[in-house]
Amino acid sequence: PPSPNTCWTVYTLPSFPRAEPTIDYETPEVQAVYRTASDVSPLARPGFEMVDRLRRALDGTDNTRWADSTVDEVDVLTCDASSSAPVPLGPDPQGRPRWSVSFQLETPIRR
Repeated sequence: PPSPNTCWTVYTLPSFPRAEPTIDYETPEVQAVYRTASDVSPLARPGFEMVDRLRRALDGTDNTRWADSTVDEVDVLTCDASSSAPVPLGPDPQGRPRWSVSFQLETPIRR
């Protein structure tokens, strides 16, 4: 969106079909994209720093619940970052820098 300058966007990618019907969990991927008004210099990159804080906070967590007590509630069995650092996505059409991190999750299948 054109505004605000600084924002998060989260994309959820569905799990691949299960190879074994007896497996009772799914493996969706979540991509978090952060946009900021500017990254001042290569030595001070607020976008990179913000995304890296999220990556470090969630990577390797297990047995937790996201969005507790909401319609989006999900139990997360495992959460692993797909990269060891934030990935630069380049600027948006207005020239604002964007950074991304993706996570591979294991979640119970809702029946």
